[in-house]
Amino acid sequence: MLTNHKFSSNTLILIETAVQTEWLAAQATKPGVVIAITPEAAYACQKQGLSYQKIEDYAQVTKRLSEYTPILQNYLEWEAWLDQWAQQAIPEFGAAGFRPAYSATFLLQFLFTEIWSDSLSLQELLEAIQPTQVALWPPQITYVPVDLQPLVSPLTTLAPPIVRKCGFDLLDLSEQAPQLTPVTQTFATPLGFKQLVSWAKGELRQKSFITDLVQAGLTALESYVKRSKKGSPHILFSGYTYDLSPLARALRQRGARVTVLPDKLAPPLMASSSHSGSLITRLATAGERLLQEPELWKPLEQWKIDRTPLWSKPIYTWWHQLVPELWRHFQRTRQLLSRHKSVALVTWDSGGNTLSGGATNAAKVAGIPCYIYQHGSSSSLEAQNAQMYLRCSDTFLVYGQSTVNDLEQSCPSFLQPHSHIVPVGSSRLDMLRQRHWSEQARRLRAQLQAGDNRPLILYVPTCFALYGRAVGDLAAYPEVSYFELQQAVLKLWRDIPNTRLLYKEFIPAFDPNRVMGDFIRAHIPDAIVTNQRLTDLMWAVDAIVVDHVITAIGEVLLTNKPLVVYMPQLNICNPEAKTLLQKRATVAETPTEFIVQVKTLLQAGAYPELTDPNQEFLQAYCTHLGDGRSAQRAASLILQNG
Repeated sequence: MLTNHKFSSNTLILIETAVQTEWLAAQATKPGVVIAITPEAAYACQKQGLSYQKIEDYAQVTKRLSEYTPILQNYLEWEAWLDQWAQQAIPEFGAAGFRPAYSATFLLQFLFTEIWSDSLSLQELLEAIQPTQVALWPPQITYVPVDLQPLVSPLTTLAPPIVRKCGFDLLDLSEQAPQLTPVTQTFATPLGFKQLVSWAKGELRQKSFITDLVQAGLTALESYVKRSKKGSPHILFSGYTYDLSPLARALRQRGARVTVLPDKLAPPLMASSSHSGSLITRLATAGERLLQEPELWKPLEQWKIDRTPLWSKPIYTWWHQLVPELWRHFQRTRQLLSRHKSVALVTWDSGGNTLSGGATNAAKVAGIPCYIYQHGSSSSLEAQNAQMYLRCSDTFLVYGQSTVNDLEQSCPSFLQPHSHIVPVGSSRLDMLRQRHWSEQARRLRAQLQAGDNRPLILYVPTCFALYGRAVGDLAAYPEVSYFELQQAVLKLWRDIPNTRLLYKEFIPAFDPNRVMGDFIRAHIPDAIVTNQRLTDLMWAVDAIVVDHVITAIGEVLLTNKPLVVYMPQLNICNPEAKTLLQKRATVAETPTEFIVQVKTLLQAGAYPELTDPNQEFLQAYCTHLGDGRSAQRAASLILQNG
C-alpha cells in the first residue's frame, strides 16, 4: 500500500470508504480538498481527525427538484424507445403488447434520475474548485441486484468520464492501491439459512389465507367459508401487502371471488427456469446489440458521460434477469384474467422491485380495469415521482383528499391524461388503529427499559441514499449532510441524559453505510438500537421524533404521543400539509429548527399523552374520512365499476 504519495495543494480527492480514509490519513502530504461522499467516509474522517467537505458544499443539490420536469420527460421518451426496440428484438413481446421498460419504469426512472443528478453535481463541484487533479478509486461493478442498485457510490462510478470530459487530470488511485477499490459483491450464500427464512416469510405474506389469519384472526375465516354466488365478480390481485389484504377481505365479504398472484421476486438461484431455451438465447443475443445502440446512451451524452458501467451493468441485469420474470408474470396474469373473466386487477406496485409491473401491463392490454392502491407515504407524494401509478392504472386509490389535490397540482402536462385518483383511506392504518395495544405495549416497554425508568424517546430516521431515492429526497436529504444532522440530533441525548434514546434503525439490509450504530455505541452507550417494527414500538414510548414525512408519519399519528417532525421545505408538495401537521406536532423545516425542537423536547422531562390530538393531517393524507372503513370504500368502488 502507498504510504508516501505526494498530492498537490489543489488536488481534489473523492473518498468513499473507511479504508480509503485510513490510507489518506497515513500520507505525508494531503490533497487540497477532501470530499467525503458517503457517511462511512465522513465518519472515518471524523475519527481520523481529517478535515473534509461535502459535495453539497459546492453543488446546488437543492435545485434538482425544480430542474427535474424536463428530465422526467426525457426519461419517458427514452423508455418508449426502449420498449419499441425490445418489441422489435423479441417479436412475441410486440405481438402480446408486452412492454418490458414500462413494466420496470420505477426502477429505470430512479436509475436515470440518479445518474442525471450526480453527473450535474460533479460538474458543479469541478467548476467551483477548478482542481489541477482529481484523485479517486473508481468502483468495480461486478454484480447488480434485480432492483438495479449496485452497492457502490454512483458519484465515484460516474466521475472518471465526467472529469475527463471537463478537461481535468484524473489520478486513478486503484492503479497504485488496488486493494482499496470498492467492488460490488453478490451474496456469498444466496441459499443460506437466513436467506431461506427471509424468502419464506416473504412468500407466506403473499399467501392470502396465512396473512388474513395473522391479521384478523379467526374472523378472517368467514370470508373464506362464505360461498360466492354463481356469477359473482372475480378480482385478481397481484401482490398481497399493506392495504391489499384488508381490501381482499372486504371484497370476499361482499361475495366477490378473489385470486392472489404473488408478485415477489425470488432470490437469483430460486428464479424460475420455465423460460424456453430459445427465449433465453434470443434475449442474450439481443442484449449484446442493445448495449451498442446509440439511443441507449443518448440521454447520458448531454450529461458529459460517454460510457459508464453504472448504466450498462444495470441495463444488462434488467434485460437478462428481470425481463424474463416480468414476461412470465405478464403471461400468467393474462391467463388468469381470461380464465376467470376477471372484472378488475388490483395491485400496489407497478414498475418497482416486484413483478406487478408485468401484471398492470397485461391488464392494460386486456382492457381490464386496473386499480393501484397507495403503498405508504403521506404528504411527500407528488406526480413526477408517482408517475408509474398515474400511467399504469385506470384508478389510483389514495389515502386522502389532500393526496388527490397534491397529485393533480404537481402533474405536468405530458402526464395528462392520467388515471382517476380516488381518496379511500388506508385500510392498513384503520386496522392498526382498531387493534388493542395497551397490554402488548406495557410488556414491550418493560422489556425495553430493563429496569431503567427514564422516559423513552423514539427516534425514527429515514435511510441513507446510495441511490434509488426520489429526486425530492436527493435534494432535501443530501447523504453526508443528513448523516451529520443525525449526529447533531443524537448527541442531544448524550448532553441531556434524563431521557433514554430508542433508535429505530432504518437502514436497508443491503446498505453498507451502517455507521449510525457505531456512532450511537460510541457516544450514547445506553441507547437502544432496534429494528423492531415501528407499529409495535410507537405505543410503548413516551414521545416520538420523526425526520421524514413518509409512511412513518401516518403510523405515529395514530398514537397520542408528543411528536417532533422534520419536514424540509423541499419535501413539502403543498404548504397546507405543514399547516395541518403543526396542529398535531412540532414541525421543523430546517436542520437548525429541528435540533432546537428536539432539544426542547428532551429538556421537558415529562410527556403526558394528548387527550384529544388533532386529526386533520391524518385524515387529509392517511385515513380520509377517519371512519375505519377505507377497505369497504375501496371494495364498493371496485365492485360498482366492475
